[in-house]
Order: sequence, then structure tokens, then C-alpha cells
Amino acid sequence: MDEILEIKRRLKDKGLSLRQWSLAHGFNEHTANTTLKRWGGRKDRAPHGGISREIMNKLRKEVKQEAKA
Repeated sequence: MDEILEIKRRLKDKGLSLRQWSLAHGFNEHTANTTLKRWGGRKDRAPHGGISREIMNKLRKEVKQEAKA
């Protein structure tokens, strides 16, 4: 759950909602929201579907970039 809140906080710091982020990256907003709820915070396994895997990789990469800055 902490990763979900961290991702949403980092997006908010950039002035984006998850909806805005997903549309800017060409993802369906419902898919991005569902993916984050299901896979955010899980370290034991990666998402099964290619789109879910891509969404989580991009979100995690964006959070890591923000943390370094």
C-alpha cells in the first residue's frame, strides 16, 4: 500500500493525477488505476499482462527519477 501512496504523491507533486498521467502515456485510465491497485506494492511477482507490466514499470521509473532529483 505504501508504494501506491508514494506513486500518487509523486504524481501530485508534478501536478498530475493518475488519470492525467495515464492519458499522457497513452493508457486507458481505468486500466492504469486497476493495475496500480492490484500490483502497487507487490514485490513477489510482476504483473502478468504486458500492458500492466508496462504501466507499473513506467510508474516505478517515474517515482525513482523523482527520488533522485
